[in-house]
Formats: sequence, C-alpha cells, structure tokens
Amino acid sequence: MRYLLLIVFTFFYVASNAMCSFASISVWPARATISTNSIFVIEGYGASQALIRQLNKKNRIYLISGPEIVEIAVVRILEGQFQLTQALLKPQRELTPGKSYQLKIDSLKGFDKSAYKVSTWTVKAQADKQIPAWLCEPVFTGKSYTEYGCGPALFAHFCGTAANDSSTLIYAKVFNKTNNTTRDYYLKPYKKSINIGHGMCSGAFTFEENSQYEVQFGLMDASGHESTQLTNSIAFTSPTQHAPSDKAETCNCNPLVSKHINRSNYLLYALFGVSLAGVGILLYNIKKA
Repeated sequence: MRYLLLIVFTFFYVASNAMCSFASISVWPARATISTNSIFVIEGYGASQALIRQLNKKNRIYLISGPEIVEIAVVRILEGQFQLTQALLKPQRELTPGKSYQLKIDSLKGFDKSAYKVSTWTVKAQADKQIPAWLCEPVFTGKSYTEYGCGPALFAHFCGTAANDSSTLIYAKVFNKTNNTTRDYYLKPYKKSINIGHGMCSGAFTFEENSQYEVQFGLMDASGHESTQLTNSIAFTSPTQHAPSDKAETCNCNPLVSKHINRSNYLLYALFGVSLAGVGILLYNIKKA
C-alpha cells in the first residue's frame, strides 16, 4: 500500500510539473525587422533565470552577421517575483541596414541549450527616433483569482493602448504600500490589456493578501526610447480567493488623442469668439462716429 501511494504521489507530482515547463528563454522584439538602433529584451523562466543573471559574465552574448560581430551590453537586469527574470540589452554600435543579424549566446549547457532558439532579424534602412506615447492612458478594470492544478493565477487588470504597440513594451512599477517595497518589470501588452500579477507557472509580480498597491506605467519601444514620464499612480488591492473576480469586459480608458483634439477645438472657439467681439466693437465705434 505504501509503495502504491508513493507511485500515485510521484505520478501526480510529475504530471503537475509537466504542466509548467522546467525552463525557457524568450527574446523581444518578436517581429522580423528592427531599426539600426534597436535594443533587445531577453527573458528567462524557471531554471533559465540563472543564465539571464550571468550574461556577459559566464555567457557572452552578441550579434553576428557573417564575419561581423557586434558586442552587446547588458544595460539592466529586472528580477520578476515569480519565476521570471529579464535583461535589457543594447548593441555597442548601430547595426548595418539591409543585413540580417543573429543573437548568439556562448557556453550554453544543459536545459538552456535546448531552451534557447536563435533569434534573427533584418535591419531596416533608418534609425527610429520617435518617442512612444499613449493613445489611451491605462485605467483599472478589475481583479481576478483563478485556481489551477499547480496554483492560482492572480491579476490586477488594466487597459490602455500605445502607438504601434506591437513594438512597444509596457513598463510597470508596482509599489506595495503595506510593506513599502517596489518592483518593476517590462510587460508585453495584449491588445488593450495590461495584466499585473502572475499565472499558474510564472509572472512578473506577486501579491500579499489584504495589501494595498499602487502602479505607474511607462512605455519603451524597440529602439530604447522611453516615455518622458510615468502615468499617475493607480491604486488597487491584492486579488484574493475570497473575493470574486470582477474584471470588466470592456475597456473605457482615457483617449488622449481625443482630449488633445477637444482642447484644440476649445482654443479655436475662443479665438473665433474674440474675433467676433472685436468686429462688433469696431462696427459699434464706426456707427457711433
């Protein structure tokens, strides 16, 4: 009986762990073309987090195009709170238009060797100099708590859109007001959704039950340009299994472009009104004379 229980336990343990892979490595941007001044973000999950932390220490990372080698600097390491770690990478010089480059990592061993699939991009003819901007500034849309076999998925949900969001990452800075700690991470947007938290297997942020949080958002495009300032802080509380999910189905974020147009219209109306008043005063003085 004891052996039977051991076998059953082992089966369920292996099955549950199989649902969450042991290690993986992903690279952004995912699109096939990049600008001459492109930057990169590489992320490690699970056991591959160690590789991310030791890039250019134990494992050299660089770009290669035929005989040409472009060295890469690790600008920053961002530690997620649940099985994720990412590195912001920047080539040491501009890339050559028309060439195709591969991202290489030396001395890969074990699971990292199979987890990393070499990424390749073709360089466009010009550098990207545009600063990313919000089209629709983020707003809070609710929370969710979903139980799964290996653990829950917990998220605070926001919606917001950026210009050319396929080549833009969302920078999230989360402040735990209960214990005065801050974590930040670059997130990939999904349509209009920005999700702060973690899934069953991994995620950038974790929550403490019954804690108060604030989040600010920023933008970074594939050339490393960042929005000039973060959004205003948005307050929320941690998702819990005792509170039902209340995520809104629709997104009603603030359309900044429309606001800009409205302010412009107000200015035109004001100028028009002043002009009419001036004409009226002029006609009155002519008639009086």
